[in-house]
Amino acid sequence: MARQLKLEGAVELEAVVSETGVVEKVNILSGNPVLTRPAADAVRKWKFSPFTADGKTVKALVPVGLNFKM
Repeated sequence: MARQLKLEGAVELEAVVSETGVVEKVNILSGNPVLTRPAADAVRKWKFSPFTADGKTVKALVPVGLNFKM
C-alpha cells in the first residue's frame, strides 16, 4: 500500500531482544502508520547476536531506525 501511495519517511522503533537474540517485542515510537506496521513486522523476524554484560547474556532494548524511500 505504501508503494502505491508513494510514501516515504522515517520510522523509529525499539526492539526488546531476549538473551538468545530473538526479538520479543517491538515498540513503535514514531513514523507514518502505513509504514510503521510493516517495519515492526520485519523487525520481529530479525535475529540478533546475544548482548552481554559482565560475561552473561542479557535482555536488551535496541533502538531501530528505518528509512523508506522510493
